[in-house]
Amino acid sequence: MMTTKSFFLFLIICFVFFSSTCLTIGLHATETESLSRLYSEVEALKLTRNGYVLAAQLTELQKETARKNRLESSTPGTDKFTDNGLTIVTDSKTDRILLIMKSIDNASKHTVRDLVGSLFMAYDEPTVSAHDMVVYWAYGTKGKYSTLEFEDAKKRGETLRIIATVKLQSEIKIMGTTQSGGQSSGQSSGQSSEKLTGNIYYIISSQPLLKHFHTATLP
Repeated sequence: MMTTKSFFLFLIICFVFFSSTCLTIGLHATETESLSRLYSEVEALKLTRNGYVLAAQLTELQKETARKNRLESSTPGTDKFTDNGLTIVTDSKTDRILLIMKSIDNASKHTVRDLVGSLFMAYDEPTVSAHDMVVYWAYGTKGKYSTLEFEDAKKRGETLRIIATVKLQSEIKIMGTTQSGGQSSGQSSGQSSEKLTGNIYYIISSQPLLKHFHTATLP
């Protein structure tokens, strides 16, 4: 027969067990709700490339493309595939898009400018650009941050909440001009050091979303 002391010990053990279980379930629910809310915030930005919308679920046709063109993913919980030059990374459980990327090797200046122009048409003026080789669009929940908003926050020492970005990086100057024969504007013949071809890529992603998944670099 259970003594009073044993009974109280049993109650304490049950209380600790169920409290721990409820706490774990509560934390998991909070994380799930937070991730779901983040997906919704990012999807509302409508950052789209070739029909793929960041944070949105794949369509049935896109799922079929994913099955046919699957690649090995280095990150647990994610899938990766290609479609007409794009690399897409998705959440394995929900088929939501985590990353859209395109890279071009040995691109000419004409190719680089065409790509940059198409991104400007899609996303308007960038938030930041640097060295004529990096262009960066940064987004919060209300849309794209302007250059002024970004610089003002930087001056005040404030951190903007960035939930999604479009980043383009080129090995060659985007707007640097060259004359025929590879001679740069303002330089004499034989003195040009500007590269005429180079690799270029862009990535559309949400770092807050990726933090939920990656322990390795994506993609």
